[in-house]
Amino acid sequence: MLFFTLPQDQLIIRLCGGLGNQMFQYAAGRALSLRHAVPLVLDLSAFDSDPKRSYALTPFVIKAEVVSFSRWLRLWRKVQGRYYREQSFAHDPKVSGLLPGRLLNGFFQSEKYFVDHADTIRREFSLKEPLSQKAQGYLREVESAPNSVSVHVRRGDYVSDPKTTAFHGNCSWEYYESAMRHMRERVGGVSFFFFSDEPEWLVAQQVDGVVVTGLSSHEDMFLMSRCKHQIIANSSFSWWGAWLNKNPDKIVIAPKRWFADEKMERQTGDLIPEGWIRL
Repeated sequence: MLFFTLPQDQLIIRLCGGLGNQMFQYAAGRALSLRHAVPLVLDLSAFDSDPKRSYALTPFVIKAEVVSFSRWLRLWRKVQGRYYREQSFAHDPKVSGLLPGRLLNGFFQSEKYFVDHADTIRREFSLKEPLSQKAQGYLREVESAPNSVSVHVRRGDYVSDPKTTAFHGNCSWEYYESAMRHMRERVGGVSFFFFSDEPEWLVAQQVDGVVVTGLSSHEDMFLMSRCKHQIIANSSFSWWGAWLNKNPDKIVIAPKRWFADEKMERQTGDLIPEGWIRL
């Protein structure tokens, strides 16, 4: 018979989903590991059965060991008191009281899990390598603009897959027009920088601003965070682009509704940080 026990001197969090999801999971686990002064381990076993997703945190200067515990996961779930599974999308204050020697599994999409260590999280989500030449060119444009505003338009499976659309929904162009109008009224002369997983769609719309194309996802996020203000989609990716912005006077506009699914939408009360505007 096989016996397996979780090490008492570390915390393990299971990663899943895309870049934004993985950042939330890392941030929650990292904050808990800092609270207890123990190492953090990232379990990548979820990607063994998800061909559409892969580990995405390599570009960042994170502090964690990366492993895949797929052969042990079924056993871990049977270990009483050592496995924590997120019960809902809403913030769970019990997580901050979890002790080392746990395996955490969930999305943890609220800054409440890690806001006490915000400076560390922002520092560890800085990039290891220099930007590409193309990204540096966009950065110069962003930094030279007096009032730069990143606009993230999430499309992809949000619009192409009926099941995903029914669950997540998709921000209408009316939302973006309203948000851009609000920015103009609040800030004055603005320069919009558009980011999307379908930049060619934005080009076809002849949007009023710079459409950023041809960069990696982590470069897109970095550039979004370097804009002075943000207009985000109902996307964890653009949430992080706004949260990583260190401008103390930033204006962040987020959609009033995050999920199309009613049950999930009722659990989003802790998702949007205080001070962000909902339209």
